[in-house]
Amino acid sequence: MELGSRNFFLCPKRAEATPESCSAAVTMAHYQALPEEVTGSVVQRLREKETDVQKAVKRNNEQEAQEAQLNSEVQTCQERAREQETTVTVLRSQLLRARIG
Repeated sequence: MELGSRNFFLCPKRAEATPESCSAAVTMAHYQALPEEVTGSVVQRLREKETDVQKAVKRNNEQEAQEAQLNSEVQTCQERAREQETTVTVLRSQLLRARIG
């Protein structure tokens, strides 16, 4: 590590020190130096995100249930429309017969 390098003070100056071993030492030093308040805030943010995910899953399930209900209503309306079309066809044919007859 050269003077002016970012990791100069964290990585010991040894002949056997490689950039990989220095990188691992620096990473461990960073993790050990994290204050508890930072890790606490990270944990809090993770909990908030987990809560957000749970809300999204719940909302998704509600929307899927609503979609199923609406699909059922659509099928009922379509069946009723087909029945009424049949009734209209029958009444038209009866009206035509009445006009002709």
